[in-house]
Amino acid sequence: MDLLHLRDFDIEIGPAGADGRYPTAALNSPSGQARAAMTFPWAAADLEARLAALENAVLDGGAAAQDAQRFGSQLFDALLAGEVRTVYDRSRQAVAASGEGLRLKLRVNAPDLATVPWEFLFDPRAGEFLALSRLTPIVRYLELPLGEQTLAVKPPLRILGMVAGPTDAPALDVAREKARLEQAIQPLQAAGKVELTWLEGQGWRDLQAAMQAGPWHIFHFVGHAAFDPREEAGILLLADDAGRATPVNVSQLGGLLSDHRTLRLAVLNACEGAKGSEQSRFSSIAAGLVRRGLPAVLAMQYEISDRAAIEFTTSFYGALAAGLPIDAATSEARKAIDLALGSSLEWGTPLLIMRTPDGVLWDVRQQRRLPALAIAGVAAAALLVVSLLVWIALQVRPSSGPPPPMLGEFNIAVADFGLIDPATGAVNESPAGQAASRWLFDGLQSELQARAGQVPLAEKIELRHDATTPLIRGANADERAAAAAELARAINAHLVVYGYLTPGGNANDLQIELYVSPQASADELGGLVGGYALGNALRLPLNFDTSDPRANITISNQLALRSRILFWLTLALTQDLLGANDQALATLQQAEQELQGWQDSDGKELLYYLQGRELLFLDDLDGAQEALQRSLAANPDFARAAVALGGVDLKRAHQMQDDAARLAPDAPLARAIEAQRRGLALAETAGDGYTAAVAATALAQSLGVRCIAHFNAGQLAEADAACNEAAQQANDALAVLGATQEQRLLAQAWLAQGLAHYGLNFVTAAAGDAAGARAETTAAIAAFEQCITLGDATFFDQVLAEKVIAAACQPNLQAAQARLEQLEVP
Repeated sequence: MDLLHLRDFDIEIGPAGADGRYPTAALNSPSGQARAAMTFPWAAADLEARLAALENAVLDGGAAAQDAQRFGSQLFDALLAGEVRTVYDRSRQAVAASGEGLRLKLRVNAPDLATVPWEFLFDPRAGEFLALSRLTPIVRYLELPLGEQTLAVKPPLRILGMVAGPTDAPALDVAREKARLEQAIQPLQAAGKVELTWLEGQGWRDLQAAMQAGPWHIFHFVGHAAFDPREEAGILLLADDAGRATPVNVSQLGGLLSDHRTLRLAVLNACEGAKGSEQSRFSSIAAGLVRRGLPAVLAMQYEISDRAAIEFTTSFYGALAAGLPIDAATSEARKAIDLALGSSLEWGTPLLIMRTPDGVLWDVRQQRRLPALAIAGVAAAALLVVSLLVWIALQVRPSSGPPPPMLGEFNIAVADFGLIDPATGAVNESPAGQAASRWLFDGLQSELQARAGQVPLAEKIELRHDATTPLIRGANADERAAAAAELARAINAHLVVYGYLTPGGNANDLQIELYVSPQASADELGGLVGGYALGNALRLPLNFDTSDPRANITISNQLALRSRILFWLTLALTQDLLGANDQALATLQQAEQELQGWQDSDGKELLYYLQGRELLFLDDLDGAQEALQRSLAANPDFARAAVALGGVDLKRAHQMQDDAARLAPDAPLARAIEAQRRGLALAETAGDGYTAAVAATALAQSLGVRCIAHFNAGQLAEADAACNEAAQQANDALAVLGATQEQRLLAQAWLAQGLAHYGLNFVTAAAGDAAGARAETTAAIAAFEQCITLGDATFFDQVLAEKVIAAACQPNLQAAQARLEQLEVP
């Protein structure tokens, strides 16, 4: 089969505007760009009925083929309208002249249209379904900020097959399902192009173990899939040891598959594997897996018959092995179903979602034979290399693959402690540091075991201190916190404990630090995330017995207190993560009684800070203020407490109705801004870039409130100054947060910037500058859209989705778009 080159016709569908029409754009094509507005053919209720009828036609064998053509024709005429139609027709002509094909890359950014089966697009002029030709394949394309992966693969393509048939789900004939796939790829196996391995078990532990082996290029799943409307997410049904169904959501499945770097494709032969939510185009299993890093996922929109599945699988894998791009291979497989099953519409059942820009998943490198004269040279060279390889094998421990993720409700990783080089700031390995980290871990483990069954949720905490929790390196606090964040993401840790020794005269100072992951709080939008010091530095003698903590009573006692502190703090964070804020508060208050040896001067501000957070979440503003003031009394330089104290007063300011009262010099809003400025200054002085970004984001939001209050009071100059400063603070935060993966806070910063520009549009309009007002509104729209895009890229973060995007960015985007239309009216 000749290699096929496909050109892109990249078309985007945006959310509906106020007039009910959907903006469309040909972003990239052989004939340039174009924009239009789509009038969708059907209202929501009518669309639902038509989709149900189409699904029945597919499942019944396609008796209503003409109805499918009418459906696809109306879709085609709606999508490719106006200038977009003109550019499409010119692009078809251009690629036909050069012997190429035209790939339709659909970016469906209108959530209510994400479940439309665009695979049935039908061009009535040519009388053809586009998806049935490998010259016009249709793919759902997700543009994601993910790096490129190595494409080179030495044949054969290795397929990991899995069949899951829980006993309490509709029965599967496991033997038949396996035989069906084996029959489909038998010619490819015989030719050495494909190798199939079946997973013996049916559970997630079996899949996790297989993913640590490999390498695998394709994951082929046969079983049951569903869409959970309560969670707004797709699930696969695996099985536990007793054979009962175990739902695995898309985020969990992505965690199992995404770390296997050679895996390029998942084929989900499960009904509803591609079905998503009208509210979230990333809710389906297929899209979710692509989001987590897989280049492509092929899933089923409807149930598929045995014969159609065999025809599809045979042709699909054959085309892949022959080197076709995956989208063209999918079209070849659709064609096989259409030819083999006559009038059946089952060719529309598969749905391809990908993020690879050109559909190429592999560069299949055939082994080349060396010329005869070269063989002797290679053999001689091999004799010289063997001894070197033997030496390397003795020096280097083999890698066992990516570290297994932690699976507890709250996961704590204790990393090795190191020794700081005073000249460079680098952290190096240290036997004393390693001993201290092991003693701290042992103390924490003992505390957990002793408390199991006595305090709520203690049994849900998982600990780890082994080869997968190495030394946290970095020349400064920000770099160490970034390294701890990487470790947390790699092993699914909610909390990473790390530390370093600083050489002194007769003793080393040991500073223990914490990194709190974004997933460690369901009620926090970034204020808790980051690094913290766990008390003051401990004094360790230069020479002590690292093998026995009992030989170092003073050190052992100090580390025992740190272990107890860690236990109570992580217990409270576990309760916080599970949404039990009242329980978390009770735990933190009990900790204050239990930790009598913890002095205010020894880092106890962290305990009071956490108490203040929980009280704030529970709307006890007076209690939160008191706790945060205690935190600042214990450590006046604790920037996080100052920022949180400003958050308490900002909440009070939001509760006020009168703008004049809100702007009073001694009002809560003024106190909020003062506290947040103080927190920002403290963070900058300490060189804590992340906390400075937290403070700048909070300050930008408070200044935005001040801007609107001044505007409502008719004070345009003051409003202009407040909004401009809010925009600048948000910009400063974005400059720091853009390089991090803390998407919640990044979304908050975009929201703050959008609100600042939105406020400026009113100030500018009131000053008579209509063009300036439109420019500010356009900037606001761009910022709100950036916020919403982060939700697309982090669809599994419900806090971000619900508390930032749905509650703030989306409604403000709609308001800004309506405002822009108003400003454009003469």
